[in-house]
Amino acid sequence: MDDYLRQLFNIQKFQVLSHFVDETKERGIAPAYAFAWEAEIYPIYHESTPWHKGYDGCFRQTKEDTENLFMRLAEARDQKESLTFYDLEGELRIHGDSREDGPWDRLSLISTCRYFCLSGTLNPKVWTTLTSSAPGEASMIHEKFTASDVFFV
Repeated sequence: MDDYLRQLFNIQKFQVLSHFVDETKERGIAPAYAFAWEAEIYPIYHESTPWHKGYDGCFRQTKEDTENLFMRLAEARDQKESLTFYDLEGELRIHGDSREDGPWDRLSLISTCRYFCLSGTLNPKVWTTLTSSAPGEASMIHEKFTASDVFFV
């Protein structure tokens, strides 16, 4: 990715998050969408919102990564599989905070699942099962995302 595109991405990220936290503006940005920008996850459930289009390669979790993870979780739901977070980490070859290869590590997996949960995808049982055997930090999958969660550095 070239530096120019990354700079544009960062400006867009700042704009989206600034609008989300601005109390003087009507809330036009969904918390899930703002969280996707904050965590740099391609927001696959917000295709009607155009601000992320053209930046797929700039998100830490690309559209393809995000869609593939969702398809795996949907498959577990459809087959009534009791997929836990540790099971999913094993499938993705994640070992604690590191990975053997691929786009995932523990934090990116937790963050992407949180984006799905904030978006209202799947159902609460999936998230309860997933986090029934998980590291402590996976509890954030169930947490809301508010303006006070955004920090500009």
